[in-house]
Amino acid sequence: MLVEMIEPWTPAQATDRIRFIARGRYDLWLTDHAKDQMDERDLIVGDVVYLLKNGFVYEQPKPATRVDFYRYQMESKTPNSGSRE
Repeated sequence: MLVEMIEPWTPAQATDRIRFIARGRYDLWLTDHAKDQMDERDLIVGDVVYLLKNGFVYEQPKPATRVDFYRYQMESKTPNSGSRE
């Protein structure tokens, strides 16, 4: 049996791949948790989409709760929320 090792992306790879995905066609589905977090931060969906299309990943990924998955943190200034980071 051949098992493929899944490596996390480097910050540069994550930036490129997340931007590529965000610039394509997709359905954005927000969980209740995501909606609550956006509400707490006074962000709108347009800010989130802008971040995914134009942001940068600077830090190494963190392991997700699912095996072989990773979490990436993107950073950018928001266009609709006072240019916050």
